[in-house]
Amino acid sequence: MIKKLIAIPLLGTTVFSACGNLDSEKQIAKLDYSSTMFEKESSPVSNIDTSTFRSVFKTSVFLGDSITEGLHDLDLLDEANVVSAMGKSIGDAHKDVEQVVNQKPKNIFILLGLCNLIDTKESAIAQYTQLLQEIKEKLPDTKINILSITPVTLERAQKEVRYQNIIDFNEGFKTLAKNERVNFIDLSPIFKNNKDLYVKDGIHFKPEFYSIWLDYLKNQLK
Repeated sequence: MIKKLIAIPLLGTTVFSACGNLDSEKQIAKLDYSSTMFEKESSPVSNIDTSTFRSVFKTSVFLGDSITEGLHDLDLLDEANVVSAMGKSIGDAHKDVEQVVNQKPKNIFILLGLCNLIDTKESAIAQYTQLLQEIKEKLPDTKINILSITPVTLERAQKEVRYQNIIDFNEGFKTLAKNERVNFIDLSPIFKNNKDLYVKDGIHFKPEFYSIWLDYLKNQLK
């Protein structure tokens, strides 16, 4: 059985926050991260059959931050289907539109906003509106799916107040999706039945989250 070593962010050494616009004039708060290695066997990371994910999402693109990066790092999707980077905010994603457009996807799944919690909800929505309109102009036949910001653990939210705004931001994104006539997918049901998905930082996820996530989205496409 082949084993592969992959780095995922965990609590540890101080570096710049995984969330924040490097071009912004705002001072970005620092978070504690380090890299730990975990073994990923060639077998599925949960009891979900992951073998169909590549075919199901072959004509899809996932646009997001460090959470989205795990889809490729864990070999669940091809690199071409994942456009992501640590610390990517909604504003940063404008730089990725051409890359997304070149894929000519039938579906786009956007998971952004976690790195905008340092801003106001109104600012995040304004940036998201511009991003959506740019994508719709260049890909008028593509189905755009806004994904809700994933929750953090209670301990993390108590440590950093900005994470207490996730529910409010998601309500704003849901209204935005309706106004822009795009789809909104609420990811919160994933966490109601799966409590132990987080790594130590209380923000990022264990490998089993990703197969659960894709299986949930696969069902949303039906």
